[in-house]
Amino acid sequence: MVEFKYGGDPFYDLQEAKDKKTIQKTDDDSSRTLGQLAMYARDSFAHQHRTHLFQLFIFGNEARFIRWDRGGALVSASFDFVEDSKFLVLFFWNYSHLTPVQRGWDMTVSPPMNDERESFSNAITEWIDSHGGTDQVAQQFPGAESTLDPAYPVYKLTVTPQNLGCQQELIIQRPFVMSHDVLGRSTRGYLALSLTENRVVFYKDGWRVDSRDIISEGSAYQILADCAIENTPTVLCAGDVVVDGVAHKTVSYRWARMVGADWYIVCSILRPLLLHRIVQPVAFPVQSLGNSKRFVRVLRDCLKAMLQAFNAGILHRDISIGNVMALFDDNGKFIKGILNDWDHFGYVDVEKPPRSVRRSGTWAFMSIELLGDPCKHHEIWDDLQSIFWVLLY
Repeated sequence: MVEFKYGGDPFYDLQEAKDKKTIQKTDDDSSRTLGQLAMYARDSFAHQHRTHLFQLFIFGNEARFIRWDRGGALVSASFDFVEDSKFLVLFFWNYSHLTPVQRGWDMTVSPPMNDERESFSNAITEWIDSHGGTDQVAQQFPGAESTLDPAYPVYKLTVTPQNLGCQQELIIQRPFVMSHDVLGRSTRGYLALSLTENRVVFYKDGWRVDSRDIISEGSAYQILADCAIENTPTVLCAGDVVVDGVAHKTVSYRWARMVGADWYIVCSILRPLLLHRIVQPVAFPVQSLGNSKRFVRVLRDCLKAMLQAFNAGILHRDISIGNVMALFDDNGKFIKGILNDWDHFGYVDVEKPPRSVRRSGTWAFMSIELLGDPCKHHEIWDDLQSIFWVLLY
């Protein structure tokens, strides 16, 4: 990706960055330029399936290279490509000899066959049209119609299990929900056609912190299943993305662990991220419920799941309006509520390895005690209070 400007470099070079203790210039023009570069990277990640992305930024007679992944951005020193073109020539020479994987493509994702593309379109259209049901409660699935957005390519991907389920072949197009950030977890949720199951399913991918102290969402569901916790999601497949023994992992953190005179580090606590995938039957958000009685039933079912998990020594730690969900049968009849998204799973017993040293939760639904004390340990009372805020919301 190449971006041209007449001027307006948003970065300081090495010595000035060290003096000012930042690499980013703070004037309005520089902030807008950096925001534009980040937006282009974000949109490329959103429309495609990538592990990383290279940018060439040209401003006047000077240029920089930027390498983005979900864990951070690496920015080269500036160079005058008019006076000395060797860096530019060397970069393109090397880039032309990279494999697709080295250029950042996720090779577990590929274009589908024409008949698979057509089957996907027909299945999604039929699913949207037919899920009104007898009481017309499930037809308002928010964002479902955006799945077939022609501005997004259609992809086929394989999800290989590490924790639960069996391998799934999916056809996807546009996510109906996705993060607007270029860095971080960058979770995306899709309506997908499972060629394995021959039905429409929910597919989610996101970048999780790679740490022995942090349990993946797929592993959390395995633990919940082993403990027979009711009203939690059925998982068709879950696992990190690993190809030929190599995980899809960010590398920006490596530079934050180095000490040297040849680079400037903005953040010294960057952590490696792994791409994690989950396939589930479609659960519906509470906006689809149609009346407040069903909503309260869903909250009751989620409370049951939460308290059973607590008795098994497990906390959810991120209850919000987005993960209190409902299940319907194929005729649109309400079945029950489920407590979804256990990716912030943690143990009640503080003697066990903590899931994270950081607090977790969605700000609007966190307990007052957690908001008031950054060092407070997460307890069952915090999750109970979050259910109350969900009800009020």
